[in-house]
Amino acid sequence: MRIISLGGFIDYRIQLANALSKTETVMLLLSKNIPTEHIDTIDNKVNLYWLGKAGRRWYHPGNLFSFIKLMKDIKSFQPDVIHLIGGGGKFAFFILPFIKNYVLVNTIFDPVPHLGQKNYWRIRVVLYLERKWANQIIAGGEKLKEIFMKVHKIPEEKVNVVPIGEYDVAPFKKHEREDLEEDGNLILFFGGIWKYKGLEYLIKAEPLITKEVPNAKIIIAGRGEDFRKYEKMMVNT
Repeated sequence: MRIISLGGFIDYRIQLANALSKTETVMLLLSKNIPTEHIDTIDNKVNLYWLGKAGRRWYHPGNLFSFIKLMKDIKSFQPDVIHLIGGGGKFAFFILPFIKNYVLVNTIFDPVPHLGQKNYWRIRVVLYLERKWANQIIAGGEKLKEIFMKVHKIPEEKVNVVPIGEYDVAPFKKHEREDLEEDGNLILFFGGIWKYKGLEYLIKAEPLITKEVPNAKIIIAGRGEDFRKYEKMMVNT
């Protein structure tokens, strides 16, 4: 089987491409802005296709020629499946109408856009097109499958469940240390900093937490919306 992998979540895509390449022919579409530490983890059996030029914005006029070449190369590759992962970002908004006639398998991590998420309406449009044109959808869990079926009226036979496994790629593995011991009084807020994550409630709860556990510490590790509004809420920093 010949598979093209396109989308976001580069660590997830690399790990999946490495696994699939053991038995299938895989082409991994990548941005030239990807750090070297990611590239070094890609198996040499995986075919790499570089999109555009490093540092170029998605709306750069020069991308038109790169896009035309990409569509020709996709046709030449003759994929049995195009696997779109995690929405595909801004690029998916433009490429979806041109690949809808291929067999599309879409891994969609969020059945509905999150409250306060950046580019909310563009994400809604992309999700709609992905659901409409997908031959099969992969959800990360049974609950997410239920949401797809209930909210979007998608038949059960079109939605599959494949849980996200352990990340086993260099950018994550390099932080492993056997000598580390868990700090029982440490609270970790990790991931996207958006309204729906509820970080403001954790910050507001901090005085109550440290009143009961004086040496408790909260670590916020992530990125997203303007962090200054959260800093203004903090009492003890």
